[in-house]
Amino acid sequence: MSDHFVIDPSVLIQAYVREPHTDNVLAMLDGLKQPASVTLHVPEFCVVECTNILWRHVRFQDMPIDRAQKAVKAITDLPLTIHLASAYLSDALSLGLAHELAVYDSIYIALAKTLSFPLITADGKQERVALTTGVTVKPVTDFKPAS
Repeated sequence: MSDHFVIDPSVLIQAYVREPHTDNVLAMLDGLKQPASVTLHVPEFCVVECTNILWRHVRFQDMPIDRAQKAVKAITDLPLTIHLASAYLSDALSLGLAHELAVYDSIYIALAKTLSFPLITADGKQERVALTTGVTVKPVTDFKPAS
């Protein structure tokens, strides 16, 4: 049986840009390779957000463009379950206004709430709003790297 999660770019990008939880994210992504292990859900613009983060790393942190291009290819090749954001805009607008959270961050919460799947995020404000609205948050540290 597969575990389903909604994942946001603050976590997903850590597989391609060294961050504190990179090893945990890589362990989570290894679960995508196992039959019936992990299924990750995202709104369609998640890949665009990840690519924008890579752009910032190339532009301001000296990441080589070829490394960023390889990361974009790897992200687009992931077996993500992609959802149209338009289906969640109304809920995201309400969440965003009620909690002073950007709509694009609120869509991840609305998606997780609608699907009844835990949210995986490294964004502290997004996590607090998710918990406040009854969405379960799965810590990325629950995914343990192989020894």
